[in-house]
Amino acid sequence: MQRPLLLACLVTIASTFSPRAEAGSHCAPGVLNAAGSCDCPPGYKNVGSAGASHCEMVASAVKQNVAVAVVAKCTDGDAAGCEKHCNSGNLPSCVVLGAMYRDGRGVVVAEEDKAVALFKKACEGNELAGCVELGRMTEAGKGGPKDAKKAVALYDKACKGKNGAGCRELGGNYFYGEGVTKDRDQAVALYEKGCDYKDMFACNRVGVVLSSGDGVTADEPRAFKFFDKACTGGWGWGCYNAGNFYQNARGGLTADPKKAADLYGKACIDSIGTACNTLGIMNESGEGMPADKKKASLLFDKACVAGDEWGCYNAGLYAENGTVDAKDLGKAAVAYDKACKLNNAKACYNAGNLYFDGGVGLAQNDAKAVGFYEKACNLRNLSGCNDLGYMYFNGRGVAKDQVKANKIYKDTCDADSGPACFNLGFSWEHGHGVDAKDFATAVKLYKKACTLKFDKACKRLAE
Repeated sequence: MQRPLLLACLVTIASTFSPRAEAGSHCAPGVLNAAGSCDCPPGYKNVGSAGASHCEMVASAVKQNVAVAVVAKCTDGDAAGCEKHCNSGNLPSCVVLGAMYRDGRGVVVAEEDKAVALFKKACEGNELAGCVELGRMTEAGKGGPKDAKKAVALYDKACKGKNGAGCRELGGNYFYGEGVTKDRDQAVALYEKGCDYKDMFACNRVGVVLSSGDGVTADEPRAFKFFDKACTGGWGWGCYNAGNFYQNARGGLTADPKKAADLYGKACIDSIGTACNTLGIMNESGEGMPADKKKASLLFDKACVAGDEWGCYNAGLYAENGTVDAKDLGKAAVAYDKACKLNNAKACYNAGNLYFDGGVGLAQNDAKAVGFYEKACNLRNLSGCNDLGYMYFNGRGVAKDQVKANKIYKDTCDADSGPACFNLGFSWEHGHGVDAKDFATAVKLYKKACTLKFDKACKRLAE
């Protein structure tokens, strides 16, 4: 069993824009690196393990759930009060009530048709926030047929009325070519207009696109100005992205880890999980500040609570190894499990190892180990695949099936896992799960495992 001990960090520019399908190669808009993973541009992160990864736009919020600020005479959650004021002509109250019916918040049950009717009433009365929310529902096909062109018209009305969210949403349609012809330059222009109308989300979006050069001419110095504006306006992801520029000396800036840490701290306060995790790593390593693993541990915990996969992974490592406090395998298992559910392959593998071994505070459980190894393997973690094969080979947590084990070993060996090649060689040498012993095949597999620097195979060849 090999357990990764290095802390992991996603150093990328975040967008908080709902991801939509992108065409092209599996790494587009990034490039495939020598390790078989994707080097992704700012605004994207590498998802999946080597050999099966792709670049995915980072998102912190689903587009349809991003609230539009309105001045209402009622408070969110007060359905009776909002209905009273809406009926009395306070259209912002109609928008608030519509959001409550859309989300099922403060009402008996969510009713999308009522939400649509309320947003429509507000929009027709020139309450532009209603137009934006109606556009989102129309674009998503909620409360009525899906109609991207109609959504575009609604966003356009809001944008022309100087509603920043309307310009931002319209920019998204031009960015992805939904309901309009794709036009990245027009998308940036609309994001900028939204930013001018005080929509900090839109400011951040300008920075993301300009820093990545995704369909437009990259301009990092200009991108930084928009990130800085978004941060100053209270948008957490803008602070994170500005911090990234200071940490990595981008956009013509001089590297300044202290400024980076300050900006990551602001983003972390805004519950941007990846900012908390990055700041934790800086505290752990002493980058721009005195090393402080206690602070790092607290930041990893906060990152995990905020839903950051690497924050959970690092929190698991700290708990498992007793880096700050006493070892806590139960806490480690919970953290790894959360990261695993977020498709962090290393966390799945580590969780499998915890249950394989068991220990103080965590009962040994082969069946759970198998489940985690299987998910790790599905995420192309080769150690997880090898250990899954081991479980089938020995009948631990599953019915013994050496034929299936050998198939897993072969697929994993073909992906250049030294331990898997060795294990498959062992099966051929001793006739486990194969028709007959075949020492020549075993030797070939041992040689491959040795070439892949698996020492046990080298020693077997020397015997």
